Amino acid sequence: MDVPYGCMISSLAKLDDIEGAEKIFEEWESHCTGYYDFRVLNRLLVAYCKKGLFDKAESAVKKAVEGRIPYASTWNVLAIGYTERQGDVEGIEEIISLLKNLVLYPGICIRDC
Repeated sequence: MDVPYGCMISSLAKLDDIEGAEKIFEEWESHCTGYYDFRVLNRLLVAYCKKGLFDKAESAVKKAVEGRIPYASTWNVLAIGYTERQGDVEGIEEIISLLKNLVLYPGICIRDC
């Protein structure tokens, strides 16, 4: 993972600076060529979910998965966020629907964030 970016995003989120975390993420994403480390995105997703910003979280995931295969932990972050939002059944059903269409390829490493 691009450790400094992930740490900055997490630190800014702990300070309730979501805008700052988004700017760091955008900077990382602009320099991201080739390998896309979903663990960096996961840090931002955790911040969004803790603040109840599920629309932003969903939008970020939809943008990131275009042409890429996300880690299972990316879906896990969203699922946890939905369940913590007093059992958001519709959100959880959306995750299940997306996971049903997900194709896992041999040799792809799925890591925890």
